[in-house]
Amino acid sequence: MRTPSRGFTLMELLVVILILGTLMAVLLPRIFATRLSAERSQCQGIIGQLATIAKTYETDAGDYPPDDLGAFPGRLRLSHNGENDGIEAYVAALATSGSSSCMRLLDDMESQGLLGNTDNDKAGGVIGALQRRDQMEILDPWKNPFAYFHHRDYRKPQTIHMSDGSLQLVRPVENPATGGFMEPRRFQILSAGPDGKFGTGDDVGNFQMPGED
Repeated sequence: MRTPSRGFTLMELLVVILILGTLMAVLLPRIFATRLSAERSQCQGIIGQLATIAKTYETDAGDYPPDDLGAFPGRLRLSHNGENDGIEAYVAALATSGSSSCMRLLDDMESQGLLGNTDNDKAGGVIGALQRRDQMEILDPWKNPFAYFHHRDYRKPQTIHMSDGSLQLVRPVENPATGGFMEPRRFQILSAGPDGKFGTGDDVGNFQMPGED
């Protein structure tokens, strides 16, 4: 005669819950750290692409992409709302360059969902090969705009319109060893990193951040 199966006792259920809780406490930080490391690697890869194209642009045009929307012909009628100006100028420069490599980069960013317009500004006319009026920015993996500074404008801070609607004043990173700026003859491309705040220890740039191992 088959003995009827019994259910779990309260004590057994508590033991199972305790074991599961312990496993979650051990595994979740590791999962989060792995994801964060992957996102930082992706961000560094994007910045590497942007830096490479900026150098290609300089080879063709004789200078790096501007970070000033006033540098473009009046026919574009770009909006000057004082937000995201550096990275918007970078995108506009690539879109009007006539370079196939520049457009491939923008197409690649768009295919990854990394072209955005967090401040919702529009030009009076179509912006080159983008074939749209939106003044687009390139976004980091956390969907915030990069800050882009040309070396001649390192003394000018920029206002970045973050994906949550907040505004942050951003300055280029200084070199503590020289008292000047990092990348003094080229440009800086900066991400606010996973915490979404510029000027903190998790920022990512096109150079080794001061204090970074």
